[in-house]
Amino acid sequence: MSKVNPRLAYWIGVLYDHKELTDAGRAVLIYLATRMLDFETGTGYCSITSLAGRLGKGESTVRRALDLGERAKVIEQTRQGRRLGDNTTVASEWKIHYPPLPQPVSSERLRDVSIVHPLTVEDVSTARPLAVEDVSTARKQRLNRSETASQPPASERPSGSESPSEHLSSLALAELRGAGHHDVTGKETETILRNLKNNGARDPLAVLRSVISRGRAGEYVDQARADLNDRAAGRAASSSEAARHPSARTARQAIADATPQFADSARPS
Repeated sequence: MSKVNPRLAYWIGVLYDHKELTDAGRAVLIYLATRMLDFETGTGYCSITSLAGRLGKGESTVRRALDLGERAKVIEQTRQGRRLGDNTTVASEWKIHYPPLPQPVSSERLRDVSIVHPLTVEDVSTARPLAVEDVSTARKQRLNRSETASQPPASERPSGSESPSEHLSSLALAELRGAGHHDVTGKETETILRNLKNNGARDPLAVLRSVISRGRAGEYVDQARADLNDRAAGRAASSSEAARHPSARTARQAIADATPQFADSARPS
């Protein structure tokens, strides 16, 4: 049974990582390491002439392979060959640079890994439910973020002391008075918002802001006052009459003129 040197086997594998080495160059280096040098230590003597003769290759091919091997630091010429006085020669001395072998994984190492990363050693089925749960959690987080993004700014959210409708009326009243309608009342403001909402506005405050930006808020204030006067006089209208009432037409026109995302209905006919 032939012996196996694991360092030599690993060294041969490393040769293929060096792209500058040709197949002919690797063949020269492998023959040198396995046939000419000591099997265990990776050292020994070999001349270029002898190596070329054994391989059946030219000396220039062998010399070029050895030069590339030294540049790649896989072999080293530790002593150069020389001619003695009696006309004999001493071959060059060579040494293989064995790379460090990969460290085997011990049972203690495996135990440490299982403690730190249990999913890498546990059955894959254990990890799958976690992956699904992580996906659902991430989806919920995205939904929560989108819901948070769709909420109005903190300045437009009601405080604990007032209802949402009261807060909306306060904001609308501030918008109207800021636009120069200083005598508008809270009741009139509520009437404007109610008319807009009853006629299909998703966001009455946004529609009112659109009206203010076009300089037509005065019409809506006057119409709200007329509605309040009618109610005070006991002039209640039927549902069909309410739909034809000027305040209804005014509200529908405002909604149609506003940005489409704030309205459910189209322009009035």
